[in-house]
Amino acid sequence: MCPRRFGKTLNMSMLKYFFDIQQKEENRKLFNNLFIENSKYISEQGKYPIIFLSFKDLKAKNWENSIFKLKNQLKDLYKEFLYLKGSLDEISQEDFNKIIYER
Repeated sequence: MCPRRFGKTLNMSMLKYFFDIQQKEENRKLFNNLFIENSKYISEQGKYPIIFLSFKDLKAKNWENSIFKLKNQLKDLYKEFLYLKGSLDEISQEDFNKIIYER
């Protein structure tokens, strides 16, 4: 575990912007004139859906509320990646729906 203010979130954000398939053309501009732009790794830029999950806002007074907040955060993530549902097999699509529409 790195100490506070060590750049952990900044590092994760940079990876998200580099690999994320959403807004890949806009994100590519962030890497112009950097070493990676001329490396072999630039071919991987903008090719993958990236899940960015942080637990920093999951503060609650008890375990039950923490679980409730976590479930809502995961449900929001599934909604964010709804565009991928069509590429899943039928069983996985059913699981996807259960998570999104769970009450």
